[in-house]
Parts: sequence; structure tokens; C-alpha cells
Amino acid sequence: MRKYAKRITFSIPEEQLKWLADNIQSRRFYNYQHAIEYCVDHVMENKCNTISEDLAARIERLIESGKLGYLDRKSFVLDCIRKTLKDLGYAP
Repeated sequence: MRKYAKRITFSIPEEQLKWLADNIQSRRFYNYQHAIEYCVDHVMENKCNTISEDLAARIERLIESGKLGYLDRKSFVLDCIRKTLKDLGYAP
């Protein structure tokens, strides 16, 4: 069990609050505290990967073009990872 140091109050953008609420509703997280702890833990443990702004912008332009049928960056990146793992012999 975690030892909690201090109760805090903070504000976040509506879009982030909606994302949290949606993920609590879908039972990905138990509550707001669980969601925030999970996200902070992942950043602290370097489980979140980031890409350069240039690469992100190029991916966004590709998605916006509609050429390959991707609707968001996440689906594009996951598909690229799957294809690369398959090409390297690490996936069926």
C-alpha cells in the first residue's frame, strides 16, 4: 500500500478530464486517483515513449491526408510496430 504525502487540488483541460472520465466509465481505471497515479507512474518509469515533434507532425499530415485510412496517431504507430515485428520474425 502506498503512503500518501499530501492532498492536492489542480486544474486540467476539459479534453483531459473527459478522457479520464471516459476511461473510468469504461473501467480502465477505478477512479480519478487511480488514473492519475497510473499515468504518473508510467512517465516516472519511462514506460511512455515520445517521438520528435517533426516525426509527429509528419505522421499527423499523413493521417489527415486519408491516404492510408488511419484515423489517429495511435492506430498508425501500433500498425507500424506490428508490421516491423512481423518483418523481423517476432510476430506471426
